[in-house]
Amino acid sequence: MSDNKTSIEDFIGIEHSKLNFFQELRQSIDELTTSNRKSEDQRREIAAILDGITDVMMVLSEDLRIISVNHVFRELFGEEEPEGKYCYELFRKTTFPCPECPAFRSLSTDTVCRETAIFRINGRNMQFQMVASPIKEPPPAQAPRADLQAGRDAGEGIPGEILPGGEDRHHGRAGRRRGP
Repeated sequence: MSDNKTSIEDFIGIEHSKLNFFQELRQSIDELTTSNRKSEDQRREIAAILDGITDVMMVLSEDLRIISVNHVFRELFGEEEPEGKYCYELFRKTTFPCPECPAFRSLSTDTVCRETAIFRINGRNMQFQMVASPIKEPPPAQAPRADLQAGRDAGEGIPGEILPGGEDRHHGRAGRRRGP
């Protein structure tokens, strides 16, 4: 006949299991903390690299919403929080995508696309050479695809832009060429 009495060994076993569980939990927390610290360090490094770039940089979602921008973008547009807005709302002041949009083409074709475009920003016509590239790193299953777009100011204004005082930015007074 078997005796169903609880022995001291039974309690020691339970306590030992609890101790192992908490040790494993503590180890997992330490590993996650280390991983999080490394991830944050990488994020800061990438942010420093992007902030060092003198071109307008932005990351767009598949539906052309701004996910992230660099400081050059913020300074150019004077937008403190452009994230969540559509790029065409800021660049074209419209409610629909630009027909020549390199970001849209890039996401549609999964290739790098280039386009030169003129935008009116803060009362000035500015010509940009834009390059859009789909982000190839596989996102988590729930994350949408994204696109990195860079825009380089193609010059101080655009050829033929008439400045206050009647001077053409590239040719001098009223369209006259300077020099040879």
